[in-house]
Amino acid sequence: MLQNREVAGATMGAGRRPTAVTFGPFGFLSVAVPVVLAAVFLPIVSFGVADPFGLRWSWLALLFVVASMTITRFAGGRGAEGDALWRSGPRDLAYRTQKYASVVLLGLVVIAFVGFLMQLPVFVTVVSALAVGVTTGVAPAFFLRRERGDAD
Repeated sequence: MLQNREVAGATMGAGRRPTAVTFGPFGFLSVAVPVVLAAVFLPIVSFGVADPFGLRWSWLALLFVVASMTITRFAGGRGAEGDALWRSGPRDLAYRTQKYASVVLLGLVVIAFVGFLMQLPVFVTVVSALAVGVTTGVAPAFFLRRERGDAD
């Protein structure tokens, strides 16, 4: 049985860089950029602000998708070592904060989007501001340094 696990670990992508980084400063970058873009995009569209280009803000949605994908790829290439260090370390409060922050923030952005669909612009603005506040609040956990000796 042990042999099978070793073979599976060796043949199922071991050593590849991660697609998305969850931990460390680059993990924060992967989380913060989409949250800030959504916090800007949803209130602007929900309040019906006129688009300067006359495209009904479709260009901003494209910018949101392209920026999120670019940041994720950038962070995946640069933060792979730190991500692996955090994953191999102890499961302390900083680890759990970093692991679940993206889920909580995604939930807040989804709630803001539901408010947008229900045409509640003030609610969208408040929830977007809350998402930015939570992103700022969890930032110190992402910038803690994990040393090689901590990975016990």
